[in-house]
Amino acid sequence: MRTERVRVRSRAVAAVLTLGALCVVPFALASPAGAAVPGQVVITEWMYNPLASTSEFVEVTNIGGEPVDMTGYSFDDDSRTAGSFSLAALGTLAPGESGLIVETTAAAFRTQWGLAATVKVAENNTNNLGRNDEINIFNGATLADRLTYGDQTFSSPPSIRTQGRSGVPTTCLGLGANNVGLWVLSAVGDGRGSVASVSGDVGSPGTSPLGACGPVTIVGGNGTGNPNTLPCQPELASGTGLVAAGAHAWPGGTSVTVADQACAWKTTTGPEGRDVSGLVFDPAHTPTCCGP
Repeated sequence: MRTERVRVRSRAVAAVLTLGALCVVPFALASPAGAAVPGQVVITEWMYNPLASTSEFVEVTNIGGEPVDMTGYSFDDDSRTAGSFSLAALGTLAPGESGLIVETTAAAFRTQWGLAATVKVAENNTNNLGRNDEINIFNGATLADRLTYGDQTFSSPPSIRTQGRSGVPTTCLGLGANNVGLWVLSAVGDGRGSVASVSGDVGSPGTSPLGACGPVTIVGGNGTGNPNTLPCQPELASGTGLVAAGAHAWPGGTSVTVADQACAWKTTTGPEGRDVSGLVFDPAHTPTCCGP
């Protein structure tokens, strides 16, 4: 039987080689690794209250692999109204390119921060941000990204307060997550390109080291200030719903720690987590392991 299988395979190979010799039409196999990553625009920096300069700013960056035409994009604060402030002035953002939303003229902002004329700026924004507020970016009527923040809103742990220093996400995990707990204040020499403006505020408007992070999942919602709460989905949004059909008994004890901080969360009932296999632990019920 083994010899026969080898013979069949040899004939099949010979047939393929013969066909290849006769047919020279070029073709290519689809490869996920080689596929173009779509463009995606997300929030990458903000300062609501400059102490020395004259303009707050929000930075958005195309973290995907294709250009994004910003004609239909807009910005708003916590009123969440699409179309409030058009971002068409940003033109088309190339992969990794950032654009800025500012209160002053583009020329004045570029001068304050020493930016090249090539840095794209949407000027004269009047939808000003407050101490406890929200940044909303829309693509048409669809939410493209949201960041809810406020040191008076999220107090345990506290949200950063961007007075004179901008806020930036520490890693790609902070993008699209609407979790201000994953953002930190800029500092000169922080390795993220932060500098002091002419007047002394600190930030890195117009450039982001996270320009190749995408694509990411946009969480939306009302935000969180807890860095231990990342955008994962338990059985239900509350994390305390019934286990999924076909669940199996948890293979270990009832004591568990969150080890996968890239996709894990904690609730008032205890630690919960999910890894790439879809394994979930819900301490509010009989310990279980549910599939994806």
